[in-house]
Amino acid sequence: MFHFPIAEYPPATKKAVLFLCLGWIFHFFHYFKFLLNAEPARQEVLQIAVGVGICMFVAGVKKWARMLCIFFNFAIIGLYLMITYVYIVGAENKDLAVYSTIVVALFALATFYLMQKETGQFFMDYNKTDQDGDESDADAANESK
Repeated sequence: MFHFPIAEYPPATKKAVLFLCLGWIFHFFHYFKFLLNAEPARQEVLQIAVGVGICMFVAGVKKWARMLCIFFNFAIIGLYLMITYVYIVGAENKDLAVYSTIVVALFALATFYLMQKETGQFFMDYNKTDQDGDESDADAANESK
C-alpha cells in the first residue's frame, strides 16, 4: 500500500520528512510527559494515529498529504507558540519553554521545506496522473518502480 521512495527524494523533501517526523516525536514526548497527567485516552490515541498517518502519507509522497500537513503544521506551531508564552510568562519554566521552542522549530522547518518549490514539484511530478485523471494508475506505476 505504501511505497516510500526515499532514494528519489530531492534534498528539500528529505529534510521536510525528517523534520516532520522529529517534530511529531518531540510533540508526543512533550504532550505525554509534561501536559498529560493520566494514561492516554481515546483522544490521545487518535492524536497519535493522525501524527503517524500524516508522516506516512507525506513520506509516501501523496500530493494531498503535503497540503494537509502544512495546514496541521501551522496549527501546531500556533499552539506551541502559546504554550511557550505560558511557560515563559506565566509558569516561568524556562526548561519547558526551550523544549516547546524546539517543537516549534522542528515543525517550522518541516513546513519551510514542504513549501519549497522543489518539494512541491517533486510531489506533482511523482503523482502525475494519466489523461483521464485516474490517480490509481499513477500510484500503481509508482509502486512498480
